[in-house]
Amino acid sequence: MTSFLRINGIAVPVAIDAANLAPESIGKNRRSGNGLMSASRRLRKGGWKFNTALKTAAEALAFRELICGEGHVLSFDSSFYTSQGMAPVSIGSGWTRTTSSPAPAFGAACAKLASGGAASTWAFFSSSSPWTVAWWVYHTATVGPRAGQTRWHWYLQDSTGNVWADGVQQAPATTLPLLTSVTAGVATFTPTGSDTWLDDVTALAYVVPSSWPLQMFNWGDVTGQPFSNLPALVADGLLIEQNTRVAVLGGDTPAARVVATQTAKNFHDFSFELAEI
Repeated sequence: MTSFLRINGIAVPVAIDAANLAPESIGKNRRSGNGLMSASRRLRKGGWKFNTALKTAAEALAFRELICGEGHVLSFDSSFYTSQGMAPVSIGSGWTRTTSSPAPAFGAACAKLASGGAASTWAFFSSSSPWTVAWWVYHTATVGPRAGQTRWHWYLQDSTGNVWADGVQQAPATTLPLLTSVTAGVATFTPTGSDTWLDDVTALAYVVPSSWPLQMFNWGDVTGQPFSNLPALVADGLLIEQNTRVAVLGGDTPAARVVATQTAKNFHDFSFELAEI
């Protein structure tokens, strides 16, 4: 079943009768002195406005951060800088960028971590923020539904101890490859005892809802799409004309706020817009 709206493969809950088209025209139609209309419009870009359905406060915050493009992505396509322009704190020995053998999971290049190399670090988060880190590793997996297979594998870990491997939740104590710690906002990736390859690291300063990891994995594994270079996003679904993938920027908009309380939980909705890049 096709979702009404997805952002980077994650289904966004849109309220009934709360989605509107808001295309943007570059240029104007003008009326000349003789009363005739003339067009100076150069192009039109897609735009969409919507309200979300009621979600728990934690889920509402996650969707808000997602749609506003908060976070960092390390694609390794051209450097060790993130999509937001953040430099690494340190790059350890044995780290190189490569374009082949194996082919990158996505894009033009991935990082090769030579056996016995040193750790590299990025200060993705503030010292007190919650966090989620997801990453792709080419190696022979020891955990998850594809254990024993040598291929690109996807892992996710968050600050509450949740652990996922290839879209399936694992026991909280499960050790995942390469990400050895997130301390005071600094994520540390440490090479293993054999050559390993790392690609498309996604660092989000919030804990993703439990329904997201499988969708994030399928976005990469089934559709072959990387998590977008934040703050840019990829939108698709029935809300988008012809259900095509469109590169967009998102943002929240002023609107009346609905807050509901049920069974000792707070539920929020909010308004957003997407603009085609």
